[in-house]
Amino acid sequence: MGLHVGLDIGIASVGWCAIDDAEKGILGAGVRTFPKAEDPKTGASLALPRRLARSARRRLRRRRIRMARLRELIVSSGMLTPEALEAAFVLDRSSKSPYELRVVGLDRRLASDEWARVLSQLCKRRGYRSMKLDDSVKDDDEGVVKEAIAANASLMRERGYRTVGEMLWRDERFAQAQRNKGDYKGVVSRDLLLEEIANLFAAQRGYDNPHATASIEAEYIGILSWQAPIKEGDALLETVGLCSIDKVNRRIPLACPTFERFRIMDKLHNVRYTLSGGGTRHNLTDDQRCVVVDKVFERVTPLTLAELRTLCGLPQDARFVGVRYGRADADDTSAEKKERLPHPKAWHAMRKAVSAASPAGWEALSS
Repeated sequence: MGLHVGLDIGIASVGWCAIDDAEKGILGAGVRTFPKAEDPKTGASLALPRRLARSARRRLRRRRIRMARLRELIVSSGMLTPEALEAAFVLDRSSKSPYELRVVGLDRRLASDEWARVLSQLCKRRGYRSMKLDDSVKDDDEGVVKEAIAANASLMRERGYRTVGEMLWRDERFAQAQRNKGDYKGVVSRDLLLEEIANLFAAQRGYDNPHATASIEAEYIGILSWQAPIKEGDALLETVGLCSIDKVNRRIPLACPTFERFRIMDKLHNVRYTLSGGGTRHNLTDDQRCVVVDKVFERVTPLTLAELRTLCGLPQDARFVGVRYGRADADDTSAEKKERLPHPKAWHAMRKAVSAASPAGWEALSS
């Protein structure tokens, strides 16, 4: 009894309605609209520019780390002194391009400064390698990149180029620019670059280059292939924010079985239904909730309200609050099939992985 306010909250509007039980009428209703949090022209998230800028900063920072480690290797191996290292990258018009040196290095011994410039360029632009953990997630850019990689690999085989560097320097396709200009024309895979590096080191050893030893090659490959370490353990936990309620404990992971169970129970506590002939709203009993929760964790597909009705043995005239039933047929409950309960995806993913390795292990863990 009393005043009831209903809200329909969307991404660009909030509809509202106020009802007075005593007056048996609607006091007011309306809608408030506001701009979507997206670019009106492209539909992209407003956070996209910040995300791209953050990604660029992260990529450049990691490149600086690699290049700093490479400079340390060049100096510590005796390839160049610190002063000569700085001078090696001060070029004039007579200086050969690093792309040309990558080809020349296959046929003659490179001077120390030339060799350093080759290693520097390869370490800076080390080819494409996907870091995605889930290959089923696709995006448009990745498809374009992979097509360009396949086209360049095919071109290299067809025209008999020994290395990627030789193709970039000699083929007319790359006469205007060897680097990408937004079209991914010059992108190649990391594996092809690693093959070129192995060929260059082998060739330079054959020409008695003292700075192309197997130990230097191994250390160089380690620097070039370096990836920022994946955070785990305490380092990963530190990235989790504090709970907004108690300000002491950290937020629970979405994939935690405890949290997935909480989401389901929270939903079930808010499931209410009415019976024909009365406006009283009924809650599920504790026993009914337990039956539903057990069923949700047993099956790999989401549970619908129609199936919940059957599990809980609700009367035929029961109607769930918040479900939009058809007005033409009072007995039509097909709308309940579209309403789903939260599904414990992480629980079933863990069950599948652990059971495949050890069924007995899952029986012990799941309890």
